[in-house]
Amino acid sequence: MNLSYAEIVGRGVALPVDEAAALVLAAARGLQAATNGDVASSLPPLDCIVVNRAGRVTLLPCGEGSAGDPVRQLGAMLHVLLVPDGATHAPVPGPLMLLAARAAGEIDLPRPSLTEFEQVLSRFGSSEPAILASVYRRCVRRPVVEDSVAAHATPVPPRPVPVPREPRDHDRLRTAVVAAAAVAVLTLLAIANLLFFEWRSEQAESSRSHRIEVPQPEPQTTPAREPAPRANGSRDSAAARDVEPAPLLTASLVGADVFSPSFSNAGNELVFHAGRMPSALMRASLGAQGQANVVPLVRDGAANFHATLSPDGRWLAYDSDRDGTRGVYIAHADGTEPQKVSGDGYAAVPHWSPDGRRLALLRAESTRPRVWNVWILDVATRAMMRVSRHTVGQAWGASWFPDGNRIAYSVEDRLVIADLRDGTTRVVRSPVRGRLVRTPAVSPDGRSIVFQVYRDGVWLLSVATGITSRVLADRAAEEFAWAPDGGRVAYHTRRNGAWSLFTFSVPRTDRGSLPRPS
Repeated sequence: MNLSYAEIVGRGVALPVDEAAALVLAAARGLQAATNGDVASSLPPLDCIVVNRAGRVTLLPCGEGSAGDPVRQLGAMLHVLLVPDGATHAPVPGPLMLLAARAAGEIDLPRPSLTEFEQVLSRFGSSEPAILASVYRRCVRRPVVEDSVAAHATPVPPRPVPVPREPRDHDRLRTAVVAAAAVAVLTLLAIANLLFFEWRSEQAESSRSHRIEVPQPEPQTTPAREPAPRANGSRDSAAARDVEPAPLLTASLVGADVFSPSFSNAGNELVFHAGRMPSALMRASLGAQGQANVVPLVRDGAANFHATLSPDGRWLAYDSDRDGTRGVYIAHADGTEPQKVSGDGYAAVPHWSPDGRRLALLRAESTRPRVWNVWILDVATRAMMRVSRHTVGQAWGASWFPDGNRIAYSVEDRLVIADLRDGTTRVVRSPVRGRLVRTPAVSPDGRSIVFQVYRDGVWLLSVATGITSRVLADRAAEEFAWAPDGGRVAYHTRRNGAWSLFTFSVPRTDRGSLPRPS
């Protein structure tokens, strides 16, 4: 009797890391064997990938299946197997979750090749038949929890209940040996994890220059009610429990996953992108009662991301791979007559300066394409000015302060505020040690920066004090955009298997009590 991957997901089993990795590795190698190594081939649906009692994984012929990049499909499969909806699961190693997110295209980082994906994944598990057979046995015994999967499940006959007996001496010895081995393995894993984060910190330290460090004490335990300090004097704000996000634009309304919101300067319009590969740029006119009129701006069959309107509303900046390599483009506000402005090489994530004369963007190093740095583009002259010189990592951002003299971006586990006048920088470490800091956005008054700590929710930095507070516990929330009045933040997140746009109000205690400039 075979058990499909869809049935494993449907049974809501929270798989250990090694078993989830084993299932994905087996599917990847099964695809290579079935297609003679053709990396352009696609995986069949989950209900057509089966494992049998002996731990053998087979890809069944199921018509055309779902077309797409197999690395992206494997990344999505890994994420689903590691974190089933509604299941309680053990913490997943950060490097593994990052691999899944990169492969599935959930974050704007280069996807790994199939070879790199397998190499990294093989560090966490092995597709040995014994491991897969163990998954089979445990999942067969577990009832289906999703009605949609129940239709595909094979009935399982009741198993006889074993008769209890008194443990023998050799049973006790075996139990003790297994327990000791488990403790040893857990200890080694903890040491390896600690060494990994220490190595990451050393790599980050080696690339820093001219930065002002903010002291960071060790994280402390958070009490049940009162906010408790973490690293850098940060705290879990009560808002992380009290803020109720409101839907802004749902995938069901648009007909596709939606990402990367950006408000117009007047706040009555929103631009974003819909879909993944390809993806279209869209514009929504927001009504007073929450209704939205959505129209397409750019739909040319390419992957178009990170749309943003100029302060005067006349121009649209975005990044696209329409010419083969991701670059930054400027078009009229209606998406017509796009022109590439970033030159050769990879460039992405443009942000307009407050005066509309410059764009902050990210560029890959010509000799190290996996290293991204921040640059400033003069829109009129096309002249480029380098801002950062990191030798490792990939910058995120960059978001302008209202004075037009500073920008905020992140790289690895650091949030950086760079002064464009004298080149000095101020660095704030991640409030969760070793976790990536991503997609920072400066508030309209320049007093706060909202950002994501990878897999730990949404955080807010007080620029004046350096204190960070977690304001939203949603681990999938990212790509933030402040409304022009500074009272709310839009972002995209995943709900019920789809990506939609939501907003939350920024607590006044976190924004500060001083009035915002008009």
